[in-house]
Amino acid sequence: MEFFFIAILTGSFILTYILMPKIIYVIKYKKLMDTENLRSSHKNSVPTLGGIAFYISLMIGFYFIKSFDTNHYSDVIIPGLLILFFIGLKDDLVVLSPYTKLFAQLFSCLFVVLNYYFQFSPFSFTSIELITNYDILFVIFTLILMVFVINTINFIDGIDGLATGICLIIFSFYIFLFSQTNEVFMMALYTILVGSLLAFLKFNLSKMNKIFMGDTGSLILGFMVALGLVRLAVIGKTNEIDLPFSKIQFYLILLSVVFVPLYDSSRVIIIRILNKKSPFFPDRNHIHHLLLDRFKLNHVSTTLIIVWFNIVLIILTILVNLVFSPLISMVVFCLIILIVSFVLYRFKKKLNDGESTNLTNQTLVSELKQS
Repeated sequence: MEFFFIAILTGSFILTYILMPKIIYVIKYKKLMDTENLRSSHKNSVPTLGGIAFYISLMIGFYFIKSFDTNHYSDVIIPGLLILFFIGLKDDLVVLSPYTKLFAQLFSCLFVVLNYYFQFSPFSFTSIELITNYDILFVIFTLILMVFVINTINFIDGIDGLATGICLIIFSFYIFLFSQTNEVFMMALYTILVGSLLAFLKFNLSKMNKIFMGDTGSLILGFMVALGLVRLAVIGKTNEIDLPFSKIQFYLILLSVVFVPLYDSSRVIIIRILNKKSPFFPDRNHIHHLLLDRFKLNHVSTTLIIVWFNIVLIILTILVNLVFSPLISMVVFCLIILIVSFVLYRFKKKLNDGESTNLTNQTLVSELKQS
């Protein structure tokens, strides 16, 4: 079995590695380059559509892992991926409205929610056997959760390597947890993604042959993050996993794994709403923007800081849950959120003070010149 996972990991890596230069060539030849905008952190036009390789790797990978799909998970995963692939592709080429993408995301997630795939609701105590028995609140909550998670990956995809690095951490953790319940198909699926992301990272961080994943890639990755999160929530609820944690502690650890995209997106959306702007309004309030603007770091350094923070948070959360009770674990986790929020608030305040000082100095210089 170990050889099988090494084989699909290597296969997806090689396939993506071969596809990327060909995708870059076509994009440059057809001049389908990503251009700079308000929240961009790059100065030149860069090829996008790197997510095409993710989709191809997954679709080919389904063939090699189909024998493990005893629960027919692919019946709900493939339609969702197909919808998001074409929506992301169109958005990268001609730009779609946020609400069109939102509708497509809802539609793709319906294949997951309205299916026998999830046998129990993680948020109720009733067994789910038929669609007619579904708890409507579970359906609505799960749809909102999945769509939100999909968009969080799109939101953090603002600098080189960040979305890729965070997803590598998330998918690696998913593989470990699915291995504890012997869900070989899900383990294999995320192994394919890990191999593909590792190959993409080389091109995403390249100076000579750079490419972005685009919405095509971020929507696919977001869907897979949401899929694993909801499935693992179900596993935690139904006691299908043997870990030395209570259900609450298991959810806290799961939350720590996806903390960076969920927290960053929630924070940015709240700021935009408080400023009476659309949640989709572009700005530079993301964590990576604050680090770039406050400390003048490059993309790689900023990505490494955020990725290592996520790793440390996961390890710290696991250790706290091993030692302390669920209540203390929740308190510690909330304290971490408050500390992170305060630090980011101070970063933003200093940036705003600096901008105000610069504007004042420019005004004084202008007045002196006029006099």
